[in-house]
Amino acid sequence: MALLVGIVNLLIPALIIGIILIMGTIAARNIADDTANRMSRQYAIESAANFQTFLNPHMRLMQQMAYSVPIARWLASEDDITQRAYAFNSMMSYAANIHHIYFMFTFYDTHKSYDFSPSLTFNEFESWGHLVDGGTGRWFYNTLDAEAPFIINIQRTRPDEYGNFDLYIWSNHRIYYQGQIAGVVTIGSPFADIFNAAFYGFDIDGKRGYILDQYGAVRMDSAGILETTVAGVPFPPTVPEAIDNPNLAYEIANHLQRLQGGLFPLGILSGEAVRLAAGDYYYASISPIIGTNWSVMVLSGSVGGFDVRFMPVIIVAFVLLVVFLIAASLASQRMILNPLRKLAQSTNEIDEDFNTAIYGVERADIIGTLATTIRSMLDKVKISKNAMEQAQDELRYREKLLSATNQAAEVLLAAKEEDTMSALMYGMEIVGRCVNADRVQIWRNEIVDGELHFVMRYEWLSEIGEQKVEVPTGLKFPYKKVDGWLEMFLRGEGINSPISKLPPRDAAFLGYYEMVSIVCLPLFMDGEFIGFFSVDDCQFEKVYTDDEINMFASAGLMFTNVFNRSKQKELAYTDSLTGVYNRRYFLETAEITLRRCIEESSNFSLIMMDIDHFKSINDRFGHAIGDEVLKIFTARIRHVLKKDTLFARYGGEEFAVELEGVSQENAVKTALRLSQVIQDTPFQIDGLELNVTASFGVASKTSVCTLLEKIINNSDKALYQAKSAGRNTVIGYTEEPEAN
Repeated sequence: MALLVGIVNLLIPALIIGIILIMGTIAARNIADDTANRMSRQYAIESAANFQTFLNPHMRLMQQMAYSVPIARWLASEDDITQRAYAFNSMMSYAANIHHIYFMFTFYDTHKSYDFSPSLTFNEFESWGHLVDGGTGRWFYNTLDAEAPFIINIQRTRPDEYGNFDLYIWSNHRIYYQGQIAGVVTIGSPFADIFNAAFYGFDIDGKRGYILDQYGAVRMDSAGILETTVAGVPFPPTVPEAIDNPNLAYEIANHLQRLQGGLFPLGILSGEAVRLAAGDYYYASISPIIGTNWSVMVLSGSVGGFDVRFMPVIIVAFVLLVVFLIAASLASQRMILNPLRKLAQSTNEIDEDFNTAIYGVERADIIGTLATTIRSMLDKVKISKNAMEQAQDELRYREKLLSATNQAAEVLLAAKEEDTMSALMYGMEIVGRCVNADRVQIWRNEIVDGELHFVMRYEWLSEIGEQKVEVPTGLKFPYKKVDGWLEMFLRGEGINSPISKLPPRDAAFLGYYEMVSIVCLPLFMDGEFIGFFSVDDCQFEKVYTDDEINMFASAGLMFTNVFNRSKQKELAYTDSLTGVYNRRYFLETAEITLRRCIEESSNFSLIMMDIDHFKSINDRFGHAIGDEVLKIFTARIRHVLKKDTLFARYGGEEFAVELEGVSQENAVKTALRLSQVIQDTPFQIDGLELNVTASFGVASKTSVCTLLEKIINNSDKALYQAKSAGRNTVIGYTEEPEAN
């Protein structure tokens, strides 16, 4: 009986320890599962964000060309050489600052295709042939039949004269003119560039990434390109892992239902990760690529260094150890039972954090060995739990950073042209609040008195930042004030440091503005160093983490894209000499205004003007004086016109004015005022006094003249009459009488 009691007393502590280990195993497995789930979602979101950031300029350029009026008009009238010239100029302005992108335009009626690049001349801009249904031309018909206005696909380029070809990612967008399909614009980017963008820094150990199209077919694979052939034509396969995991196939189909035949809207992120029942991976997660009908899927395997699958082995080993101890202790019950009872009692006091004073740890016998083993195992479980909790905290923070980056990208992508700057400021606020910063600033490079300066142009302040020393907009400093900054930025390097750790001169300079820590990252546009992006903390000394720096770098790239869009628009629509709008902008805007006036039955007039004897001014005094005449002429005209009146340099010394809602009679009066202000005062240029005059032709919309091209021709005819009448004259166009 005593022996039975002794065995029971020995089994009690063993049972308690076993229960503790089982509970620890369950907790560890749950933590590991949750960690793997979050990691899979994070990888999918990050890859989708990288893909979207790279594709942003590509997609924006495609949309600009798809909605260009000159290009649409040309596709609707292929043989019109004038419309082709307008379209060519539009393409050239859109593509001026874009490199390594392939363009093609295909007519709907004739299936003729034209290749385009910024290096072409107008005379070289000719069709290379027709598309044929099926084969390599099937993308054209897929674009016409697609529910969304555009499709994306991966395909080889046409072989060159040596039989070589490249792999490109293509966007094909339908173009409409007057409600009818006119053709398709095709824009291609090198596949290698977008592959590196989507999976940049992607650790393939235990992970695999796919880019899926709207049908769930694989278009990219982080481990390489997947392609099979059907009847000799490349065709992308489905996700291989979906064959052995029906729940994954269901999740893919459920995800694609969100498309509803269109594109993924803003605000959609990946759902919960799917647990896989078979294969080398544990979880799969899908994230949409916003603004397209493609998605990113990431498969992930084991979770870091702690693998819960080995926990049962540990439990079995421990149980064998306990059995051995029980068998050995039967010979010395008095020496073992009481210490074991106390050991069991101490294990009953273990809390959820595995903290307790284990009895017998200090003993040098077998009880001490057992107590030490239990204590060591509890410490390992506690360390593993703490490590996993820390990993979860880091993953949550990375998700927060990625979410903020996506939110800033959505704000900037969705912003209308007139709201670009307010979207930029909101994007800076999102970045600042995400990392609890006090200042977020963008400094632009400018030449001041022949020396390169950095100038503060945009700033967001937290509540704490608003209480610190002000950094006013427009504040500028020469780069020589901070030793080595310019050279460092040109190398692509930045600053990430507490102010106290910087060289004394830099610390004094920045400390004046009450900064405690700072990050500065250089900004580049088309390879040119244009300024830097800074984040300040005015309260704590800190060094920002790699994840935070990556977020800042992504934000800086997005902000640079905003500047690039503004620069492209300015270059595309502005005359560089006079600062007024150019001919392209005038034609596009006047066309829209004329349509509105026709719909509202209101007046519409144009004034065409030409400086008299301008060639003789250039011949007598040189082109530099001629340029100054153009500038003074422009300034005087703008002074007379209302602020919102459309005024453009139409070409050479010829200018145009659009007058919305103004009859031809009143337009003639306006032209007379303009003529008077030009001739009243001589032009003073470098000691010269030049008497300059101009001739004016005026024409208006009538019941039989409703085309912009016709109104421009009529005003040109009136201008020619003014020239023939002796110049310095205003002529209003009158309809020529019909011949009998």
